Amino acid sequence: MILSPSPHRDHPLATLDGPLEDSTLAPWPLVRIADQTGDGQATRDAWTFSTIDAVIDAVMYQVGFGWLPEERIRPPSRPGRAEALPLSHGARRATPLHLIVKRDLAPIDEQVATLLGLFRAP
Repeated sequence: MILSPSPHRDHPLATLDGPLEDSTLAPWPLVRIADQTGDGQATRDAWTFSTIDAVIDAVMYQVGFGWLPEERIRPPSRPGRAEALPLSHGARRATPLHLIVKRDLAPIDEQVATLLGLFRAP
């Protein structure tokens, strides 16, 4: 999954010309998903949520900016959408997705079988 730093398109950050530095972002909170490993952002003002949908909602309410999945901010003609920020460095992040299925827990239905097949495909 590719993530881009994104505020709501009407947030003051969205009006700034890039490339932007970390110091430019500092006045606004980072809206993020809970992470048990810690990400080195403990010193900055941040709002932490348990789901990506909650993070997106907070960004849409202009609480701050967040690293959002590009496929959630790129659809054209989407009212109230977020805009990717032009950072001077690290403008995109990638994160791997993992699917863990315990086969003996329950029978695998057709949808899960299809998803497993997609993950196994080269």
